[in-house]
Amino acid sequence: MKNKLLLLVCLLGLLAGGAGATVSLSVEQLSVFAQATATDLNRGYLEYPATRLTIIGDEPWSLSIRAQNDTFSSTGGAVKPTANLLWKRGGSFQELGTVDAPLAAGSAGTTNVDLVYRLKLTWLDPPDSYAATVVYTLTAQGD
Repeated sequence: MKNKLLLLVCLLGLLAGGAGATVSLSVEQLSVFAQATATDLNRGYLEYPATRLTIIGDEPWSLSIRAQNDTFSSTGGAVKPTANLLWKRGGSFQELGTVDAPLAAGSAGTTNVDLVYRLKLTWLDPPDSYAATVVYTLTAQGD
């Protein structure tokens, strides 16, 4: 049985800084394509390579992450809860939810944020292409 997940990324930048202040976000890898193997299904997850986010700004900023919806589906109509998609930036994996979760904060300059995603799987998940939208919100923290 082979499962494939297509992870689509949606970017949303919110600027809350003063006049002339700028912060920007770029994403190194917008989509992830992978096929689950028997090993992945037996251990219960498929892990994806790191996605690098780069923040450039001239003032302090904060970055959050959330899912656009509480479920995501396959092209064949199978539905999985978004909580089956996990993420981490160092530390432990966390379930992706629909409420903004703090991801990182920084000061003026350039900062790289590396994320790893993991998809919970079972042998009951139908093989197909799955898509989830992840929203990153970047907020300038200036006066």
